[in-house]
Amino acid sequence: MENGTMTKSVKVLICLPEKFLEEVDQVAEKEQRSRSELIREALRQYINPTRE
Repeated sequence: MENGTMTKSVKVLICLPEKFLEEVDQVAEKEQRSRSELIREALRQYINPTRE
């Protein structure tokens, strides 16, 4: 959601080292999030670090 409105999602294909993906999955499981949610949040924070 952006500014309280739904935005269209599109799929992207990225390549990650297997070990890194395992770490992503461990964090996602620990935080009870999906892999996609975790990666989206990480990208949001990287792109706009002053947000929140």
